[in-house]
Amino acid sequence: TAFFDNMTPAAVYFDIGQTTLSDKELQHLDFLARNLIATAEIGDEVKFGRFLQDFVSLGLDSEDFTYDEMHSKLFNNRADEIEWYVLDRKDEKVLLLSKYVLDTKPYHKECTEVTWEQSSMREWLNSTFYNFAFSEEEKKYIKSSKLSDVSTTDNVFLLSKEEAEKYFANDDERKCKATEYAVK
Repeated sequence: TAFFDNMTPAAVYFDIGQTTLSDKELQHLDFLARNLIATAEIGDEVKFGRFLQDFVSLGLDSEDFTYDEMHSKLFNNRADEIEWYVLDRKDEKVLLLSKYVLDTKPYHKECTEVTWEQSSMREWLNSTFYNFAFSEEEKKYIKSSKLSDVSTTDNVFLLSKEEAEKYFANDDERKCKATEYAVK
């Protein structure tokens, strides 16, 4: 569909219920972020996870960039916190949508018709992005989401066309600014 383009913000469900974190793991989790998310209302902005958003934080020129260097910089805490909008709350789940487009990737690596389940975008979001953006402790708060019409379960996803129309009244509201890193 047209909505799944390369400039679409990511979405996650944050589980504010009970977790299996040990006391030691909880000490390492950013309590402020968790508490802000747990008390956030629809429309609020929260911070959760980290991802490169500009080349200043990376310490490299855009032409010299590789994913191996990004990985190294991420683990040296040079990535910026990810800003999210709270789109919805259901029971103990909060639907978060990234405020900015964080990276630019094609929907699929080949120019062929594929479903979300088969797309390289889905693979990248749930592997590379998921592993770079969230610590092991943070991952324990991300609720896997199952698409209703297929057997796909994702940790990070793009909103469907129907979800985008539900949460945003028009195309102008659905537009999102990209980070400097995303427009590299």
